[in-house]
Amino acid sequence: MIVELLSRPGATAGAVIFSAIVASIVASVTIYMNRKTTRDRETIVLINQFSWDKDYLEAKDRFIALRDGVGLQSCCEDPNSPDARAVNKVMNHYELLSVGINRRILSSQIYADFYMTRFVKDFEASQSYIAATRERSGRKQLFVQFEALAKKWQRKVSKNGA
Repeated sequence: MIVELLSRPGATAGAVIFSAIVASIVASVTIYMNRKTTRDRETIVLINQFSWDKDYLEAKDRFIALRDGVGLQSCCEDPNSPDARAVNKVMNHYELLSVGINRRILSSQIYADFYMTRFVKDFEASQSYIAATRERSGRKQLFVQFEALAKKWQRKVSKNGA
C-alpha cells in the first residue's frame, strides 16, 4: 500500500515536504525544551548561589530588620550608611532577578515557586524607598523591572490569598 502511494506522481515530493515539516516541528520543540531546561537550571543555580552568599545574607537580614522595624525609607537620608548599602544590595538583587525573568533568561515559575510572596512583600515595603531614591537621584528608571514584576505578581498573590 505504501509502495502504491509513493509510486503516484508527486508523492515523493509530498513525502519530502511532509518529512521536512515534521523535522522542523521536532527541531522547534527540542530547541524550546532545551531553552526551558537551561532557564530552569540557571534560576536554581542563582537561587542557590544567593542562599550561600554571606554578604548578601547579611544585607538581607538588615533589609528585613529595617522593613519590619523603622521602614526602608529611614535609610534614604544617608545613602552611604551601612543600612542604605544593605538595602541597596537587596534592591539591586531584586532588580537583577527581575531583568532576568522579564527577559526570559531566568524562569519566572521556578523563582515564583520559591519566593513570590516574599518578593511581593519586599516590594510593597520598599515602595517609599524606591520613590525617595528616584527623587533624590533624579533617575526615574531605578528599580522599574522590579516594580513591573512585583506588580504582576501582586495580582497572583492576592488572587491566591498567599
